[in-house]
Amino acid sequence: MRGSAKVTAAERETIRRLTVAGHMPQQQIADKLRRTRHTIWKIQKELRLCQRVANREPLSENTKKKLVAMLRQNAGRIRIARDTGITVDKIDKIARSIRFRRRRGSVGCAYRLSPSEVRAIRRAVTQSERRLCKKFHISREWLRHFRVGSFSRRHQ
Repeated sequence: MRGSAKVTAAERETIRRLTVAGHMPQQQIADKLRRTRHTIWKIQKELRLCQRVANREPLSENTKKKLVAMLRQNAGRIRIARDTGITVDKIDKIARSIRFRRRRGSVGCAYRLSPSEVRAIRRAVTQSERRLCKKFHISREWLRHFRVGSFSRRHQ
């Protein structure tokens, strides 16, 4: 079996060199060394060359403080991940560890709307729906199906 035999020190060094040097895919390294891709991955993991393993290193206190400050400023997880280079999963884990919760009625991070503004928008949408239903003699349920896209031009 090509993947089950013990990997020599020379092969480990070759795996390390190829991984660091050219970002060669695991399958190509496996074909070159006549090993399985899974064996190559295990060696890369042991040598801490995989991004997933490197990502498990603990964050510094300064980075955690910056992350918590961004959460409190109502920044979204994806925006924080993009700005700091931390994965969304790790952001979620830190948010859970400090028991961070968004205020009820707050809406995402994109628009920064107050609860009164959200209520005003809902009221305006409801009123426009009522006007459309009255003008075209349709039900609000039909209008909601139409907005979702379940009615297409082919069916008319």
